[in-house]
Amino acid sequence: MNEKQGIVKYRGSRLEDRLEKLQKEPHKKSVREKADNEVTKYNNANADLDTAVNHYNALTGN
Repeated sequence: MNEKQGIVKYRGSRLEDRLEKLQKEPHKKSVREKADNEVTKYNNANADLDTAVNHYNALTGN
């Protein structure tokens, strides 16, 4: 579960960096697509973390 949390934090920081870069530069299609891909990866990492937490809670009875 710690690994999943680390992935979410890493994706979150990369997402913030990408979005800041996107806001500073004129909108280019490729930059926008890269930012969208980062958002997708971040959402997937959050879903994986939620699954791991739910599995852990089911095993421990929480």
